[in-house]
Formats: sequence, C-alpha cells, structure tokens
Amino acid sequence: MRKVATILSMLLVASTPALAAPATGNASSSNKATAVRPASSRTATPARTVGTAPAKGTAARATGARGTSARATTAKASSTKATATRRTPGKTPTAVSRTGPRAASGSRSAPARVAVKKSRQGAPALARASFPRGRAALCVTHRPTPVPAISAVAESSPDHLHLASGSALIVDQRQNAVLYEKNSETRLPIASITKLMTAMVVLDARLPLEETLEVTDEDVDWLKGSRSRLPLGTQLTRHELLYLALVSSDNRAASALGRTYPGGKPEFVAAMNRKARALGMVDSRFADPTGLNPANTSTAQDLVRMVKAAYAYPTIRQVTTTPQYTLALPEDSGSLEFRNTNRLVRAEDWDIGLSKTGYINEAGRCLVMQADIAQRPLLIVLLNGDGRYTPFADVVRLRDWLQRRQHISSLPSAPTTRSLG
Repeated sequence: MRKVATILSMLLVASTPALAAPATGNASSSNKATAVRPASSRTATPARTVGTAPAKGTAARATGARGTSARATTAKASSTKATATRRTPGKTPTAVSRTGPRAASGSRSAPARVAVKKSRQGAPALARASFPRGRAALCVTHRPTPVPAISAVAESSPDHLHLASGSALIVDQRQNAVLYEKNSETRLPIASITKLMTAMVVLDARLPLEETLEVTDEDVDWLKGSRSRLPLGTQLTRHELLYLALVSSDNRAASALGRTYPGGKPEFVAAMNRKARALGMVDSRFADPTGLNPANTSTAQDLVRMVKAAYAYPTIRQVTTTPQYTLALPEDSGSLEFRNTNRLVRAEDWDIGLSKTGYINEAGRCLVMQADIAQRPLLIVLLNGDGRYTPFADVVRLRDWLQRRQHISSLPSAPTTRSLG
C-alpha cells in the first residue's frame, strides 16, 4: 500500500504545472506572477493587472524566458484598450491593461504599443509619456498671445507728450507760451475749420442775422458730393444758418452764407483772405466758405491766431459750444436735431470755450478748440489725423499730460515752452 501511495503522490506532483493556471479572473496576483515572471536577474517593474481570466492554455505555454510573457497574452491582449499610464520615477512608464496577465516590463516596446490609444479618462499628460521617441503624442494648438501695442498715452510722460495728429500746436492763451508743437509750420488743407473764418466775415459785415435766406441749387456740393439735411428751397435766417454751419458743419448752410454776401461768393472769398492777412496768417489761403475745396490751406501756427481771434466773438463762442441744435420746420412739419460734431462739447467734464471740427480726404481729421484744461486756458490746433477719433484722443492725452505735470512742476517754468511769435 505504501508503494501505491507513493506512486499516486508522484503522479499528483508531476501533474501540478498543468493545473497551475487560474480558473477565474479572481486568481491572486502572486499565482499569476509565478506563472509568467521571466527568469532574469534584472528587476522588472510589472504593470498592474485589471481584468478577467486569461485565455485557456496561455499559462501552460509560459516558459519563463525574457519576452515570452508578451506572447502569453496574444489570445486576448491584442484587442485590449489602454486606460491610463503611470510613471515610476527613474523607470520606463508602463501601461494599465484592461485584461490579461501581468506583462513583463523587460520588453521596452510593449508599454508604448499599449499606450498609443487615449485613455478613457482622457488624460493627455499621462498618454504623452508612453509614446516612443520621434512620434507626436498629442497635438495641442496654442494661439500666441498678441502683444498689445503701446498707446500714445503710455508713451506720454510728465516730460514728454506724444500726439497722433500729423500737425499740432498747443498754446497757453494767457501767457502766449507754446506747450507743444509738431509740424506747426506745415501748410495743410484745413477742411471745415474754414467755417470759423466764414463766421467771422459774416459777423464783421454786420449783416442782419434775422434776415431770411433760401438754400438753392448753387449751395449743393458738386465737388465732393457731401450730403446735407437741408432740402433745396429751405428758408432759414442767417442766424440759423450760422448754427447749422458751425454746430453740425452743414456745407449748404455755409455756402448760403457766402453766396448771400454783398458781391456774392467771389467777394466773400476775397474778404476771407483779407481777414487772414489782417490776423497775420501769412501762410493761409481760402478758396470757398465751406472748406470742401482742398485749396483752403493753412498751418497750425496760423490757425492758432484764427482761433484766438474767433474766440473774441461772443456769437461764435456760444454757437460752437452748443451741444445740440433743434431746427423747427415750417408748416408743422416737425423739427430736425443737429448735434455738435465735437463729441467733447457734449461731455460734462470739459470746459470748452470754442470748437470746430473738419474733414475731407486731403485734410484728414482736424480739430481746433479753446478749452480750460488743468486750470489753464489753451488754444488747441490738431490737423491731419488718420483716424476718426484721433483728434479727440489727442485732446484727452493732452489733458492727462497736463494733469500729471501739475503734480511735478509748473508749466510756465518748463523748458519746453516758448513764446508764440
């Protein structure tokens, strides 16, 4: 009997490798490691196994040689999906497989091959670590952050002012001191700034302001094709035409004022040039009362003289600083609202004594003003601005610059000022 028992024991021991394969997916990791761990002196970092039972017979074919463990899972591991990767400090990243026995990390290509597909959690930082060298792991497009342009306000400092207008001249009206100038001697078209001279010539002639005038076909702009809200045949007083010419810069209104001057437009233009010479505007020429003709030219220095002279007319001061003018239409036809072309006039935080804007293609954006800024009366001339809001932005820059300088030193003693000749 002892011999029979011994023989049965030997038969059981001989059949143990064939029974070593786990029957279910709940087999312990130690049993599976015993079945597939390669016989090598190098310590491998195994991948964590999450999944089900391996294919039948795979454990029986495991021999323990390096690299054969990868073949041990070919029955089902070829269709598995990678869910994530983990990085072990100082070692090659390994992959987490959803099924199959523990794979040996001795095969360097196996982790990269498993981690090619994105994980279910979608962690690109982890997936990127296990791609082989030379391949793009994740395509992420980063739009470059635009570098903000340095504005003129930022460039201005207590000792330096930068204005964007092509030509500019800022004069202290009280002290006749130049605070800022830029191309002030350059002769340029002045567009509707011309209408200030038109108003002075009309007022100098002492023509009755309540006289009724009619807008006719002669007042239509055939040169530039500009629009007007005044229909032909409209009858308005000279005073109303002054408002429309200076507040909303209406060209038909200015044309009617010049056309009804004694001697007509030719005599009116001659009177404009005589007035310019009387004011010392030696580099100025006037060709029409509207400013549509680019032959109306002047310099910033000459226009400072014209603004100073126009400021002496109470009617011009009152009209040019009117934020909005309402024109009542005849025969109960309602009314028309005309807004001042200088938006700063409509702002409550500005103390403006005179204002006029101008624009044609040849002249660019123009603005002349008399204003109290930082407790100083200033005469401001800005010509040849590129953008629609350039002259208004320049005036804001000027105000900010003067306010900063108030806290540092007084402007009369500043070395940048000079007397206007």
